[in-house]
Amino acid sequence: MNFGIKRLLVKCLFTVNTGIVLLCILSAYSGHISPADFKYVSCVPMMFPIFLVLTVVAGIVTLLFKPMYATMQLFCFVVCFQQIKSVLPLNLSSEPTAEERKDYIKILSYNTCGFNDPEGNDSTNAVIDYIVASDADIVCLQESNLEDDNKFGKLKKKFGVYPYQTEMLVGDTIHIKNGLACFSRYPIVYINKVVYPAEGNGTLVYKLLIDGDTVAIVNNHFESNRLTPEEKTTYKNIIKEHDVNTMPGDSKMIIGKLSNASARRAVQVDAVAEVIDTLRTKYPLIVCGDFNDPPISYTHNRISENLTDCHTAAGKGPGISYNQRGFFFRIDNIMINDKWDVKYCKVDNSISKSDHNPIFAYLKIRK
Repeated sequence: MNFGIKRLLVKCLFTVNTGIVLLCILSAYSGHISPADFKYVSCVPMMFPIFLVLTVVAGIVTLLFKPMYATMQLFCFVVCFQQIKSVLPLNLSSEPTAEERKDYIKILSYNTCGFNDPEGNDSTNAVIDYIVASDADIVCLQESNLEDDNKFGKLKKKFGVYPYQTEMLVGDTIHIKNGLACFSRYPIVYINKVVYPAEGNGTLVYKLLIDGDTVAIVNNHFESNRLTPEEKTTYKNIIKEHDVNTMPGDSKMIIGKLSNASARRAVQVDAVAEVIDTLRTKYPLIVCGDFNDPPISYTHNRISENLTDCHTAAGKGPGISYNQRGFFFRIDNIMINDKWDVKYCKVDNSISKSDHNPIFAYLKIRK
């Protein structure tokens, strides 16, 4: 009898172990499927960190009871190595020293949430003060909207440390528009909008002259998920409370909204990817901004084709950039082509005025 029970437990362990590993691999690679074709698949990649943790836990249990089965975990880690590195890079890179700093360009990308600072006034704004104090050579902003309020018109004078400035409102409707801005210590010689359907989001291409080189920058703010504060609360409650009575209906509502946004975002991403392909072989190229999707997603996979994700290459830890509780994702990025070297990249959580954390990187053009 004991032998029969043991065999049954071993079979259950094998089945559960296999299922978790398969789900982990599926979630890791589901980001290669366009949500424009299968919109509900867009929610699967978001589960990768959860399935990865379950794989580790299942591996530990398996080692204790049936070590041979743990080879499945090893196989999973090998197959998903790039995805694991993207979600949790563990680089030993560090910020350049004062002597090295002169050889590097610091770029900062930041969704400012309209320069949100409830404690600010006509002469002070913590978000603007942070940007000015960052010592970044190039600043790309999303949701800037500096021209929308006289207050920001006054505060904009603080950006006098950047002699070259541009801001453009993007979006297809009069009522929903967001600003994309670039502040630079180098001349901005070209600005162009990438055309794709969007209500309040957009992408701009800049060209800058940096020590005789023409550098292209693609500043993105892809389709937002547009969850209301109430829906965000519902999402957090699903994670925390697991109420079996309300979870099915609430989950269906959240998944539907996220999936619809992902399908719209995929169309935008495809349009920008085509532009990137025309730029990456001609110029030192930087692609940055608010992607509104995690590293394991169609958005990230499509944009990062033939590019280097700076946080993956030179960052540490998960780099969570959307700082609202319950949404533990890095959705803000800086990417480069092979004409750059990256020294260091960081998602900076020292300021929490916006719902996003800024991300910055130190770059050097390869000679």
